[in-house]
Amino acid sequence: MAAPMQRLAEALKKPRPPGTTVNLSLIYQSPRTPFATHAVAPGVRALARQDFVSEL
Repeated sequence: MAAPMQRLAEALKKPRPPGTTVNLSLIYQSPRTPFATHAVAPGVRALARQDFVSEL
């Protein structure tokens, strides 16, 4: 799941205005059991949909 997002991040490394950042997040439906980690790949974090919405 994270690989296409990482390829997109590589494409987004083109020059952009100073101070602009790219944050990669994978949004998922909360599992019925506790989720032990929020990292799915280097530089990509996993967020439950409810956590994502609360951060907006």
